[in-house]
Amino acid sequence: MRKSGFSLAVTAVLLTAACGSSGNGPSSLPSTGSSPITSPSPTALTPNGVGKKAPKAMLAAAMKALSGSSSVRFKANVVDQKQRITMDLQVTRTGTKGTVSMPFKGKRGTMQLIVLGKESYVQGTGQFWQNAIGAEKGPAAGKLAGQMFGGHWVKMPTSSGMAQGMPASPADVAKMFTSTTGPLKKGKPKTVDGRPAIGLISSDGTMYIATTGDPVPLLVAPAKAAQKQQATFSDYDVPVPITAPAGALDLTKLK
Repeated sequence: MRKSGFSLAVTAVLLTAACGSSGNGPSSLPSTGSSPITSPSPTALTPNGVGKKAPKAMLAAAMKALSGSSSVRFKANVVDQKQRITMDLQVTRTGTKGTVSMPFKGKRGTMQLIVLGKESYVQGTGQFWQNAIGAEKGPAAGKLAGQMFGGHWVKMPTSSGMAQGMPASPADVAKMFTSTTGPLKKGKPKTVDGRPAIGLISSDGTMYIATTGDPVPLLVAPAKAAQKQQATFSDYDVPVPITAPAGALDLTKLK
């Protein structure tokens, strides 16, 4: 996984996933299956002093807090070569589930994903599979994949296919933001979803770190508003049950 600072190393992760579909059949991401859950009320949290630290220490504290959480909802919206890629993932210490939307040679596709250790499960519509596989293997292969996998969960190794490179724990999410481009400097205070935060600026963008409770990251905003890409972190330490879907097609057993 490439580390590229605040301006979203998720681009590398998503592109790895998109390219990973080739040669491994279809893949997709499952819906979370749970209603939105909010984080604890900011009024119940006490100041953590992260804003008094030096910039590098602020980043270290934020990544330690993120890595130490039992779960986090990670949403990202990035643009690579004028192609928009989005993800909405619930990431826990035992697995990940959520949705990812990305282009396949100009044709968008949305998949659902479950990652459980060495095994992953993906699901998409017939059109999704047709676009994803067709972009790599040609129209005939795409049409066949759509007929075979559309609407089904497909089991495959995490080390290959579309789950490759996806964060499988909060610590994996933290690794995506550990390195930065250029020097760091302290930014201005900002309220993010009702929670006070302090900015940490790099040449890539600004990370807003909670100044009450655990010093977890809440938002990564681009250096320029026109870039229209960001990452958000919410629902920390919320219980998220993740189980393997029943009746999944095992890709490794399909000829």
